[in-house]
Amino acid sequence: MQHERASGAVALAWVIISARPDYGPEGLREVGFSSLHHELSSLVLRADTGSLAKWAKLAPAGWPFVEDPGGALRRAETAAPSLDTGFLSAYGATNLENDFNVYAEKMFGNPEEVVRRTQDPQGNGRWRSLDTLTVKLSYFGHREDYKLMQINGKDTLQDFLSVGGSLSSGTSIGGGG
Repeated sequence: MQHERASGAVALAWVIISARPDYGPEGLREVGFSSLHHELSSLVLRADTGSLAKWAKLAPAGWPFVEDPGGALRRAETAAPSLDTGFLSAYGATNLENDFNVYAEKMFGNPEEVVRRTQDPQGNGRWRSLDTLTVKLSYFGHREDYKLMQINGKDTLQDFLSVGGSLSSGTSIGGGG
């Protein structure tokens, strides 16, 4: 762990997270927070065998994933792929588990996130951008609540459900990367 911000490992009965002490208290809290969500999402994938198969369906067909940890760390240092692929970072594009982990870090660490909506009207793999929504996600009493904050960077009072398009409940926004 020479240059990494943090490192972690997980099994069905434990999670281990380590970080360099020179980050100071606030830096360690931030790194620990994102690392915990990263490792717990790995635990979810390992405990629920169907989750990885569902996530795999969202990945771009034929995407060249990396099989070994060293290759994943090397690729993570490269430029992030286009957001059109669905991946949030170069690290997320390394394999399905890392992709799932990056989404978990974003969704649990930053519930107010940007949602980029795309569509493929002809079903031929030529996705085009529709709009960019900034949505505040709240979770209370086993219910999700989405509040639309901005559309294409402009403040709005419009209701989230009024923007149309596909919506789901009980699943995280994103996938395929």
